[in-house]
Amino acid sequence: MSLEAETKSPRTIRGYCDTVRFFRIWLADPIAPPEADDPEAWLASVPPEPEDYEPNHG
Repeated sequence: MSLEAETKSPRTIRGYCDTVRFFRIWLADPIAPPEADDPEAWLASVPPEPEDYEPNHG
């Protein structure tokens, strides 16, 4: 079923497509350093986003 058939808004569809595109780029060059033996531990060491963070969806 297509997203348009589900009556998703054009911005929602664009957001989904952007997410998939960024994930594909990340798969080609993961952000975890190659020397990270334990990716879960490395991810746990990444600082959280600031409390006042507001994503830019513009």
